[in-house]
Amino acid sequence: PKHYPSELLSELFKVYTIWDWKNMPVKLFEMEYDKPSTCMTVLTPASPYNSTERVNEINFKVIMNEFRRGN
Repeated sequence: PKHYPSELLSELFKVYTIWDWKNMPVKLFEMEYDKPSTCMTVLTPASPYNSTERVNEINFKVIMNEFRRGN
């Protein structure tokens, strides 16, 4: 709460850069999800839906590079 928005955004990128995407999905709320993990799993409340299920290894590398760049 005592950080500027730019500092908070930088912290978000730091966390997402070291996040264990293959073994730990990002969840917007607590739920059960038993489908096989993909490169990147972000679960949304829509029945639970993995909004990043089409991310492949190439997209994942691009996204991670952008997280590092934003850090």
